Amino acid sequence: MANIREWLDRGDKSSARMVELLPILIRQATIGQPLTYGDVARELGVHHRAVHHIAGYIGYTLNTVGAQRGWTRRRPPPIHALIVNVITQLPGQGIDGFLSKPYQDAKSNQEKRALLEAVYYDARHYAHWHELCALLEVPLDEGALV
Repeated sequence: MANIREWLDRGDKSSARMVELLPILIRQATIGQPLTYGDVARELGVHHRAVHHIAGYIGYTLNTVGAQRGWTRRRPPPIHALIVNVITQLPGQGIDGFLSKPYQDAKSNQEKRALLEAVYYDARHYAHWHELCALLEVPLDEGALV
């Protein structure tokens, strides 16, 4: 899997911004705190509507890595689920393809929030963030991992 980042790079702004957003999400996962689309937009200096494209690219990247040999038993959790709407405190609809069927079938926002807690737990306790960032050539601030 040499040059995986080059292989995954679509040449657009979302793939370039992933390098900035992934460490932010790892930081938030370690403290167990979601971010709103607006929070992410301010940290990255982009319009809040651009955030869902960047988050989707992270989901695509993590799924791609998780399907690779050597990663199938340590698939990265869908950390982009930490980006939520300020009102509903839920990720956007684009997250559905990355989360479990029970989440997709949940009838209420309260049910969805309860199911997200397991995702947040997995992201907080994922032991391979360093390896993932090294693979993707994404600098990880050592202070990001508590």
